[in-house]
Amino acid sequence: AVIAARGIHQQARALLVLLSLATFGLGIVIAVAVMRRARRADAALRQEKERALATLHSIGDGVISTDNIGYVEYLNPVAERLTGWTTEEARNRRLSEIFKIVHDATREPVHNPVTRALAGREVVTAGTDIVLTGRHGDEHAIELTATPIRGSQGDVLGAVLVFRDVTEMRALGREIAHQATHDTLTGLFNRREFEKRLQQVLDRTRTEGGEHALCHLDLDLFRTINDSCGNAAGDELLRQMGQLIKSRLPPRGSVARPAGDEFILLLEDC
Repeated sequence: AVIAARGIHQQARALLVLLSLATFGLGIVIAVAVMRRARRADAALRQEKERALATLHSIGDGVISTDNIGYVEYLNPVAERLTGWTTEEARNRRLSEIFKIVHDATREPVHNPVTRALAGREVVTAGTDIVLTGRHGDEHAIELTATPIRGSQGDVLGAVLVFRDVTEMRALGREIAHQATHDTLTGLFNRREFEKRLQQVLDRTRTEGGEHALCHLDLDLFRTINDSCGNAAGDELLRQMGQLIKSRLPPRGSVARPAGDEFILLLEDC
């Protein structure tokens, strides 16, 4: 009986050793599988980050990211060029230190769009007359969008500011608007713009009263000047005459060149 019991005990010990070895081996297999999966996930995350950075580096818009209280974390190359700050120099600074924007017409400062986006938890856009002043004093007309970054639980983790240099586009728009209302030769108002201003004065006079003067001028012997000296000389005469009349106008006066050698003056409240 004693011998049988010892045999059973030895078998049990052997079985326990086998179970321990099997458990240890299974643990190693699981650990290796977990490590491989973790490596794959880390590699995928690294590739995704590199892809995102490559995208940010290649797009034509400026991009600035901040944390949830508005401190700068990252600038892409376009943002670095427009602001004059590198990512290393700007990191952990307040956005307002490196991103200074004003209204083009009034030169009044514009409220920080990222602060508004973080506080209101909503997208903020601006682009009518915003001008960015760079670190070294250079200016760029811009359009911008500030968007809060939300976590999986809906909490705000930070913000992304995307802005575009529209200096040439805005200058072109102003040039087109100017050409639509001004005479190309003299730079004075054209007939259409003058008639619009005249109608506004007439409408105001009907309701508020007032006295105004309307004058029509033309140049004597202008055809003779063109015929004897050439069209270039005639054009120069019109330009100089237009600027001379404009320089003598009172503060509430307007002058237009509707056609040829004609000039029209409107003197308000004279």
